[in-house]
Amino acid sequence: MSKTLIIVIVAIVILGGLWFAFSGPGITNTYQTGTPTPATPSTPSTPSTPGTYPPSSMGHGRAVFVVKDAATTSMQGATSIVVTIDKVEVYSTTQGWVTVSTAQKKFDLLKLKQSGSAALLADTQLPTGTYDQIRLNIRTVEVIKTSGIAQEAKLPSHVLKIIGKVVVTDGKASTISIDFLADKSLHLTGNGTYILSPVIKLETRSEARVEIKADESVMISSGRVEEDKDQGMDEKGEMKTDFELKGNLEVDTKNIIHLK
Repeated sequence: MSKTLIIVIVAIVILGGLWFAFSGPGITNTYQTGTPTPATPSTPSTPSTPGTYPPSSMGHGRAVFVVKDAATTSMQGATSIVVTIDKVEVYSTTQGWVTVSTAQKKFDLLKLKQSGSAALLADTQLPTGTYDQIRLNIRTVEVIKTSGIAQEAKLPSHVLKIIGKVVVTDGKASTISIDFLADKSLHLTGNGTYILSPVIKLETRSEARVEIKADESVMISSGRVEEDKDQGMDEKGEMKTDFELKGNLEVDTKNIIHLK
């Protein structure tokens, strides 16, 4: 065999080996391109400090409604005035009427006066924004006389519509204090019928601090006062600013209240 042929065969063998080494199975390195997706941040937990709440992605804030009684004189002939409220609503031009609560709650106004405390009516989340009316549905009012006899009081209207600004801020607490003035609200007719024509003091705050205790008494501090005014219901059931129903009242045979 000639040297030339041997050289050609060796060359073919070498080239074939190199081709197999580079084209056969081996280790493959995979590389990712593009920017990695960042991790989703965790939702902060609610801190324990009263009045501070994490922002809501839906744009909501906490709204706490309370009932108080700031009567300044004693109630002749009554030891208890128990008001039962079974619906709370608020109104805004953008949201319309929004139901806050349909839970039935009872409040003894004279006990609230004696304790000087505020009692929880509702604690809820509301869409952020400004509300300009509050509506309470008063189911019944029961007066307990000094004799121990219970008597239901008449109302000019079972719907207590209060005009006042409520500002709800995202992730903050707003408070709505409805302060009944029982001594200006309760009337006794000549024939012994009780009439409750509510006189209330409304105070609302935004970005307030709220502490609710185990007995559902509520402590409110700081915050910005948005509304502070008195309103009263007339004999027709209409609420008026700085109003107190005065004079002799009577209930006719059709169960309608009249001012003499």
